[in-house]
Amino acid sequence: MKDLTKSIGKTILAKVSGTKLDHKLKKALNNGIIGGVILFQDNVQSQEQLFNLIQDIYQNSYHYPIIACDQEGGAVDRFFEVLTPIPSAMSLSAACDLEAFAKVIDVVLSELCQIGINCILAPVLDVVTSILNPIIGTRAYSDDPDTVCLYVGKYLEIARKYNILTVAKHFPGHGSTVEDSHLDLAINPYNIDKLLKTDLYPYTKLASLADGIMMAHVWTVAIEPQKKPASISKTVYDYLLYKLNFNGIIFTDDMAMGAIKQNYGVNEACFEAFKAGANYLMLCDDIDNIYAVSNYLNIKISFSQELIEMLDKSLTKIETYFKPNRQSNFSLINSYTFQKHYQINLAAARSGLCLVKGELVDLESIDFLYIPTHHRYNFNLEDMVKQYYPYSFKTEFYKCDLNNSTLKKLTRLSENQNILLVLYRPILNQNQLKLAHNIQELCKNLYIILIDVPFGIEKFTDANMVLCCLDPSRLAMQALAEVLVKRKPIHGKLPLKFNLH
Repeated sequence: MKDLTKSIGKTILAKVSGTKLDHKLKKALNNGIIGGVILFQDNVQSQEQLFNLIQDIYQNSYHYPIIACDQEGGAVDRFFEVLTPIPSAMSLSAACDLEAFAKVIDVVLSELCQIGINCILAPVLDVVTSILNPIIGTRAYSDDPDTVCLYVGKYLEIARKYNILTVAKHFPGHGSTVEDSHLDLAINPYNIDKLLKTDLYPYTKLASLADGIMMAHVWTVAIEPQKKPASISKTVYDYLLYKLNFNGIIFTDDMAMGAIKQNYGVNEACFEAFKAGANYLMLCDDIDNIYAVSNYLNIKISFSQELIEMLDKSLTKIETYFKPNRQSNFSLINSYTFQKHYQINLAAARSGLCLVKGELVDLESIDFLYIPTHHRYNFNLEDMVKQYYPYSFKTEFYKCDLNNSTLKKLTRLSENQNILLVLYRPILNQNQLKLAHNIQELCKNLYIILIDVPFGIEKFTDANMVLCCLDPSRLAMQALAEVLVKRKPIHGKLPLKFNLH
């Protein structure tokens, strides 16, 4: 191994700060301190800017770079309307149409490949089995492992046509936790029998089809007796490698997330992940901290022939599985293709709507529309429906975690009125449940739209309508508006059995 620093660098993925390569990151790429980048929404202004940024990364990299994104769709859309927006995983499975699903995944992967992205941190294999899970939600296809396998299997089958590295996540499962690993260590409490029937089930069926797998910052007590996340647990890596016979590339989740920073030193955690079996360390941190990790790993590895050999084997595995299109035939997506793709995905978003109670509301009869506000999502149906027709209803906005004052105000306004109430994750925002309960007792008619995971749906037995939109994105709001205005039939079926804890 000629240059240990560059060899270590090939295994480190960093974030980009802003919409251009700054001097420090460009130098790190040129010097082989990092092996690639992960792109996020704040790296994107326009398609041309994104294209130029990607080209700049290729041209300034010592290693052939991994350029990754977790373009899952729905709540996780890194290229907001710069590339075609995508329905959420759960929305796509609700449509019960594998052919339409395949078209959407073709849209996603073809656009990423065309613009120069060579790694997608997807699909999500999580089985959402906790109603209090704050982070997975509709990123999962279902609470049923077989349904997850059906759609993820199709996804990976389609991906074989493209020169893009797929990284399934989050091993060994994040859907049964009640913590958000972005903030702190998440804990999976299941015993091994329950794990094999839920979280681990999709991996036992599909792990061999994925190019890569991402390790979660989740302490899985049935596999790892010590209190440590899978991302730094050799026991969990060994389970993946030897119990499930996975031969592909292993990624950590972002080592700068709260689960690591709140409980472990980042430098030591990265070293532990490397020793455990990680081939790529994702580190979305300041470039100075990445240099610190690089130096720490260099010192630790240089004194051990065993660790040097481990690194050499890791690099060989990367060379074996990371074989993207190395030709510079990347290009912008023309407006005709973009519009065609948008219509495919919008149709899929409409198909994923689920009417679970009553008949579709007539907007002409509505007196008030109540809409939650969220710092990440815009649920403003008023603007979208009124682009078709100037309805006369009044609109009231409320914060997702509405206070008692707003609760009383909206309750008072609802007396003897026809109310269309939009709710976002009410099971995690209990005052929304109180609001729905109060309105049910006072209003003339209550029509409910549940956005994202519909947990709490059993609370709305007296509502005239319960409509589920399994996606908080703007694309989903557009689909919802079209259905409400044009009163198109809804065929979606909830991909949830509600056998949840």
